[in-house]
Amino acid sequence: MKKLPASLFRPTLLAVLAVGPTYAAEPNPAEKPNAPPVKQERIEVQSTAQPDRVSSTDSRQIVTRQDLLKFGDATVAGALARVLGVTLATVPGQSAEVRVRGLGAGYTQITINGDPAPAGFSLESLSTAQVEQIEVIRSPRADTSQAIGGVINIVLRKAPSTQQKDTRELRLNVRSTVGKVVGGGSGQYAARREQFAYGLTASVDVADTINRWTDLTDEARNNIPQFVRISDGLQQNKLQTFSLAPRASWELSKTTKLQFDGLAQHQQRRFTALETRQVVFGVPPLYPISNSYLDASTNDLRATLGANHVAASGALWEIKLVANVLDTRSDGWVNGLTTDRRLLLDRVLSAKLRDASVASTGRVAFELGANHTFASGWSLQSTHRDEDRIQRERIFITPTPDNLDEGYVADISRLSLFAQDEWKMSARLSGYAGVRWEQLKTDTVSTGNIAPDTLAKVVQTTSHISPTAQVLWKLPGSENHLAKLSLGRAYKAPTPRELIPRRYVTNDNNPTLPNFQGNPSLRPELSWNVDASIESKLPEQQSQALTFYYRRINDIILPLVSQDGLGRWIEQPVNLGSAAMMGLEAQARYRLQAWDKSLPNIDLRPSLTLNRSKLSAIDGPNNRINQQPRLVMSLATDYRVKAMPIAMGANFRIEQVGLTRSAPNQSYQLNTRQFLDTYVLYGPVKGVSVRLTGQNLLVPKHNLIRRYYDSNITQTKTQSALTQRTFRVEVSMPL
Repeated sequence: MKKLPASLFRPTLLAVLAVGPTYAAEPNPAEKPNAPPVKQERIEVQSTAQPDRVSSTDSRQIVTRQDLLKFGDATVAGALARVLGVTLATVPGQSAEVRVRGLGAGYTQITINGDPAPAGFSLESLSTAQVEQIEVIRSPRADTSQAIGGVINIVLRKAPSTQQKDTRELRLNVRSTVGKVVGGGSGQYAARREQFAYGLTASVDVADTINRWTDLTDEARNNIPQFVRISDGLQQNKLQTFSLAPRASWELSKTTKLQFDGLAQHQQRRFTALETRQVVFGVPPLYPISNSYLDASTNDLRATLGANHVAASGALWEIKLVANVLDTRSDGWVNGLTTDRRLLLDRVLSAKLRDASVASTGRVAFELGANHTFASGWSLQSTHRDEDRIQRERIFITPTPDNLDEGYVADISRLSLFAQDEWKMSARLSGYAGVRWEQLKTDTVSTGNIAPDTLAKVVQTTSHISPTAQVLWKLPGSENHLAKLSLGRAYKAPTPRELIPRRYVTNDNNPTLPNFQGNPSLRPELSWNVDASIESKLPEQQSQALTFYYRRINDIILPLVSQDGLGRWIEQPVNLGSAAMMGLEAQARYRLQAWDKSLPNIDLRPSLTLNRSKLSAIDGPNNRINQQPRLVMSLATDYRVKAMPIAMGANFRIEQVGLTRSAPNQSYQLNTRQFLDTYVLYGPVKGVSVRLTGQNLLVPKHNLIRRYYDSNITQTKTQSALTQRTFRVEVSMPL
């Protein structure tokens, strides 16, 4: 009889106990009560891993719909934080940035059903009710959008297949954070009538969060202290989100099928912030009190029409047309006040963004022989992006008002061609080879009152060829132990925001909170990627995997802070040298009853991620990717009560970032944080369930230290923000 190490069992048991209900030993057969007369639903807690992960030659992870709903996350962003190698770079009051292996915006590509999401799309705006599964693809392939960090592909819910029954489902939830009670709900209807299937998913959610923080800012010039200030801030962020997703499929014949997927989302955001600055020593701030308000509305419409056909020769043809419109409008104001509430600054803001795109993709795949498949295809996308920002100021003290009328119009075209060959060379060896050619053209024109000496028009065309090779080898002596190796190339083109010299203005301009301005001279970043892993399927649905990765990024884009002629601090992206990244990822799934049948029915899923990076243009030590976690460790547990319709679980994780020097004159330091999420699922009647969840139960502090330094000035800003627990109750039932 195998014994589970006590060092692993104790923390697991503690995590399960943290759920709420205390685990009681299962009674002997003679002591078990009779089953209740009401039919009870058997609740199974399944693994995240899917069969295609093992058989695929690339490095990927599948997040199922069950895992998305397990901890009651209202949006996709929250659920991704528990996926191996994925972290959320968060600042209270701001949108979370999803990172794969510590690489964030631009490096991690977000796709919807395989097609790139529009600029401005946020995972925090997408309800989990609309999603069937999420694929996290870490190694590049020729037939997918490529990114240096990886690809997060969101698969929306589909129309039912011929084997599925009509579905009518309703989910309602109520949650509480810092005493505020909000909630939402979702409903799904899906049916099939002979060869025609259709469905509709609708969701609504209301969120109301309050964030408090404290800033300590000090500055010295030529080693002489200038000031020390303490700021207290209070933010309130109200979000109302509504989404509607229709879908349909039509089997024209046994070999031809049409399908339609749509997604319509509306989000209304109201944001208020109050910041009070006190002088401990030295020069007082320009505005001792700052008060701001923002009202923003976002509409996102997406439609996809696809067809696939199997020819008489056996070749599979697929074609897809995608149209997407993202429209955002916001109005707000910022007031700067004296300590006695006398008005010093009155700034009015108005902004709008419209991103409209159409895309066409196609693919043909056919057999070259037994266990040998060749595929090729294309992707063509055209995007028109129009953004404007108007700022008007009334200033009652000496500084000159910043009356800005800025924006840009961008036309972006992307063309991709690919070819790939997959074959099973023997019972133990499978291979993949592919090549992708991609061209990106960006034509942008700045508008408004941009200074004459600023480049108002930017035209940039970049293209690259990305070869990819992958090998899967089943180790001798077993069908369940395999090794994978992936070699490939990826690139990151500068975004329009990084290229256009439009200025994004901050409220309290200083070295640690500068304005942002694009750089039309940016070059794309190129990367060589290596992924190697060993994976094992163990008895009784157990598994374990170990992955090593390496990235070599040339012409990496880093932020550079400097002052303009008027003394305003500006952050601008520049190409600065190269970066080397490497890391280890380990994950496993174990079942206690596979070790000893007398143990409770608990699944354990430990994981560990170690990341290391080095920037060639920055002096060490700690010259690495900005806010990249050095260590992410987690332990997830699931437990099903025998003979009762109850399942429960917990997810505990630690994120350690530490100090990063990610620019020639800047550094960031983030504290180590611990997170604990729990759930209890109760299903007394078939199809009906009640889910209780608790998120962020340890309430970690968010302590971020930003530092700017040059030969004359040193400024340090230490921000300490509080986080909140969230408790949620969700009821799911058929209709």
